[in-house]
Amino acid sequence: MFDRRHAIDGRAGQFEPNERVLVDDSSGGRRHSDTEPRMKRQRLSGVSILMSVKIDSRERLRNLRLMLDYYESFYEDYELVVVEQDNESRIPCEIVDRPQVRHHFIASDDVHWKTRNHNVAARLSRGEFLLMSDCDIFVHPEAMTQALRRVREGGHFVQLFNGVLVQIASNYVDGGMRFPDAVDVLRYFPRTYQQEPSRFRDERMQPLYGNHNYLATGGATLCRRDAFHLVGGWNENFVSFGFEDQEFFERVTKLDGPPERIEGYNAYHLEHPRLDDSVYNNFYRSNEAEFRRVCAMSREALRDYVNKGFRTIRFTHDGAFMLTASADRWGWQKTSCERRDLSCATILLLMSAHTAGTANPWPRAIASYLEDNFEKYDVLAVEMQSYAYRFFGSKKYLRYHRLEDIDPQDQKTAVQAVLPLVKRQHALVVDIASPSSIDRFFDTLDEILDHQNAAKILPSRSLLESKPAVASSHGRP
Repeated sequence: MFDRRHAIDGRAGQFEPNERVLVDDSSGGRRHSDTEPRMKRQRLSGVSILMSVKIDSRERLRNLRLMLDYYESFYEDYELVVVEQDNESRIPCEIVDRPQVRHHFIASDDVHWKTRNHNVAARLSRGEFLLMSDCDIFVHPEAMTQALRRVREGGHFVQLFNGVLVQIASNYVDGGMRFPDAVDVLRYFPRTYQQEPSRFRDERMQPLYGNHNYLATGGATLCRRDAFHLVGGWNENFVSFGFEDQEFFERVTKLDGPPERIEGYNAYHLEHPRLDDSVYNNFYRSNEAEFRRVCAMSREALRDYVNKGFRTIRFTHDGAFMLTASADRWGWQKTSCERRDLSCATILLLMSAHTAGTANPWPRAIASYLEDNFEKYDVLAVEMQSYAYRFFGSKKYLRYHRLEDIDPQDQKTAVQAVLPLVKRQHALVVDIASPSSIDRFFDTLDEILDHQNAAKILPSRSLLESKPAVASSHGRP
């Protein structure tokens, strides 16, 4: 047997003199000496603990209670942000009303969206340091002490264990596992435990993930708040179960450097039934594809991907973009609709208080029709004796001008007053109050759509002449 003491930084946590020490027992595990007093609670000032939970079984709620007991037993001066997602809240008041807990409920029947929920928790949190914790994973308090010291000394990301995640059997948890006494019986598994299976056999706890070939990457990561946001936070393209922790670790490694690890300690997982959000499901292949995509990116490409919100689409001023947000499809698409060049004309929209309001849809209908079918057009919205359309200028290629002293019925005077503002070869005048004027305007646009060049149509047109309405074949309003 041998004693092993860990260096304690006064900023990270205070311990009683002669604190309990870790000793190796004959079975290869690691336990605490029973002859020395227990450690005092560590101060986690500036630390926000982030959890996402969906209570889908009795064991989930049991584990959440134990996790809160764990933090209350060993730590103080922290913030614990619990984001619960479900169709109704299933976390009782005796949990959410605890002083250190901030509970945020997201009403949703969707699958458990851990990445989204962790990002919500990060936005709600106040701490300088973020501990991203699964709602059923804890570490030895001395591992927390070392990790907190490292981030306070400038480290960006620290994993609180050696890469071996140990599962504690549910029957042992139900049999009376309680904090703080539970840490006294924790077994330690080095990454080489598989080389000596008889030495590390234990019915109460066994490694779940991680060994000498690969390391578990999720469940307990402490980081600086600014570093978390600079690598993009959690990638919300990952939904439900699979690869979200691996992708986060891969992205941090590429953009910030490999996270530090606290060697000599495991992380411990409280067993629970593995229901739909904890097993291979219909999101697994999509999550795997996203993980492979990130792994294949160079550092520069990944930085660009993160800066674009985990998308590869290029948002430019050429072409048109459409966001689809329906019950079964979401995403941006760049449309390839061919638009006619209308750079030779200025369109004058004559408006007044008489044409304002939802009863007259033509101003916005005309603006939308132009945007769908033409490029490089110029619209001058002319309003007479009112301010009803003063915010109309937010449409594409649209300017706004107000005439104070001209009668809305005196159309020709209004046109003459704004002609100095017309900088293009032709002017198309549309009186929003006149159905015949609107019809003539759309007929002209229809003819332009049927020809290659607008200049061949416009010189022969005068919107002040009388012309009957003609049906459009281009889907005009």
